[in-house]
Amino acid sequence: MGFYLYNPIMIPGIGQFRAKAIQDAENESAFYLLITRQSDNTGLFKKFYVDLKLPNSGAFSCLDSTAVQNIKQTVKQAIDQSYLQSGGSPYNFASAEIAGMEILAQIIGDIKSGNCCVPSDEAITDWLTSEGFVELNVPCNILGPINPARPSNDPNRAQKTMTGYVTDLAELSVELNGEPVILEDEINAFIAAKGLEDSNPIFYVTKNSSVCNGDYDFAESEIITNLPNLGGIVYLQDRLLGNDKIYLRLEGLMLEDVPATFADLGEYTPPPPGGATSFQDLVNIIREAEDSLINNGYQSIEDRVRILRGIYYGTTWSMDFEQSYGSTLRNAGFKAYLCTTSDPINPEQIFGSALYDKLKRSPEVTNGSMGVDWGHIIIGLEARMSWCSREIPISFHESSGLEITTWIGDIGGGAGMLAYKRVSNPNKRAKDMFSGSSDFGGWINLEGDIAAFLVGRDTNNFDLTPSTDLDDDDYIADAVEAYLLPQPATTGSEWHRRGELFLRMLGGNFNNSGQLTNEENLVTGIASEVEDFAENYVIVMAVGRNNDNNSSNDVNMYETSKHLAGASKEMTEIFVHTLKNAVSNPNQPVKAQGFNPNPTPAGEPYTKYKTIKKTKELIQEFEDWWNN
Repeated sequence: MGFYLYNPIMIPGIGQFRAKAIQDAENESAFYLLITRQSDNTGLFKKFYVDLKLPNSGAFSCLDSTAVQNIKQTVKQAIDQSYLQSGGSPYNFASAEIAGMEILAQIIGDIKSGNCCVPSDEAITDWLTSEGFVELNVPCNILGPINPARPSNDPNRAQKTMTGYVTDLAELSVELNGEPVILEDEINAFIAAKGLEDSNPIFYVTKNSSVCNGDYDFAESEIITNLPNLGGIVYLQDRLLGNDKIYLRLEGLMLEDVPATFADLGEYTPPPPGGATSFQDLVNIIREAEDSLINNGYQSIEDRVRILRGIYYGTTWSMDFEQSYGSTLRNAGFKAYLCTTSDPINPEQIFGSALYDKLKRSPEVTNGSMGVDWGHIIIGLEARMSWCSREIPISFHESSGLEITTWIGDIGGGAGMLAYKRVSNPNKRAKDMFSGSSDFGGWINLEGDIAAFLVGRDTNNFDLTPSTDLDDDDYIADAVEAYLLPQPATTGSEWHRRGELFLRMLGGNFNNSGQLTNEENLVTGIASEVEDFAENYVIVMAVGRNNDNNSSNDVNMYETSKHLAGASKEMTEIFVHTLKNAVSNPNQPVKAQGFNPNPTPAGEPYTKYKTIKKTKELIQEFEDWWNN
């Protein structure tokens, strides 16, 4: 039906005439598609209207008024787009209406096959954005179905169509860049060409109707369960107008590029007795070890620091290696964070077994009520001697190697573990991660983190990322002694000022009364670094625990990610509060006490996880693959 809007008899409005046309259609048939065309003073057929009536029983009983409205909108969009593509010539109105009829025929066919999914095109576009999909700049044309539709309740639909790493839940014949392709073959070839097989990838191909028939939910559940392995969903926005679209959503990471994060999967095991019994005793054995090294040709301060560090971290003879079940991954991580590619020598023969054993049993030393992590001091010294380690953020991280080997590793690791624990216990307190002495925010750990930044610092040149004021004529033992002693600390000594100095190095500002003035901004900045490390931490933890044949240890990455932001902020708030307390109470251990924030409710899950090739870069590679 066509009409002129400004014809004199149309002055009352078009509604009454459309209503008469609808009544005529209903008199002719119980169900109908009615297309009306409006002409006005600007020309013929300037606007199309669509009215529709479908059955409401049998296969169509699933339709509600919203679904019917969406169908009408989809048919109208098909007509409008076809008419526009033809140049808007009134002589092409029939082909435009046929395009709408073809869309309706496809939808009715889907409904009769048990697929009662009729989302509007506009709704689908908004939904794709919210789900993290990216539209690929690849010309796409969907030709039609390639197989008879499966029953939507078929529990084995994935197994029926799985080819390699890809499950086709759309079953559509597709042209990309004008060339017919089999998407399963294309994606499998891409995975092989990019060397992604070791990432245990799974991909699913879906379409508009997948949103409502359960296919999309099934695909999403599978890729989430597969995390942190690589997963993806290809989405075909099928409109059969030569203007179809292809989208891609990626989750997970490439396992060969997992960052070597300090994942303390087990509890800290204290060394056997026989180590240093006081701060002065620690200074004495460090001095004895340095004399032995110097007498054997290791006069360089850098060599002495590296050799002593190797007793505790990053070597196959280290205390950490023995506690980490022979973790070569952790050893590689220490090398990366220290910007080194080689191991120091094993000094056991130089020191003799008695001195060597006493040093190795002294990673943590107490002195009355005080204590310090000497292992943190020595690795911090090495990191500070390297411009690369102290200044440059490590790949996958916002933090430097110096920060990761000290405080960010402890606080960020604690935040990651807290997020993991909150999946099963949402009320788990962040304060619990500061209990004890040696794990995460334990007080000896915190004392070591602070000392790692302050021992041997250049007192004449304060720097937020400090180097050291040590050269080959200096002794590490002297620097340690100057920091730790005397005890109790005297006013103005390094130990007495340790809380204030460390907060300044983290970006804290103080007024003339010695009060921290930017706590809120400081917490926000630190929490971002903590969350970044926590994410890496749980990824590595998941890789380890998901392969230990103990399902009770498995890490649900999707659920864990909901707690990372909250856990990181709480850990940071306690951390900063603890350091503030150290400013006011310098002759007390730096121990978390008093402040105990309430657990943060679960937030939004992450849409992607760390990978050496960022999500957008991998999506670009997919796009390039199909364009070339």
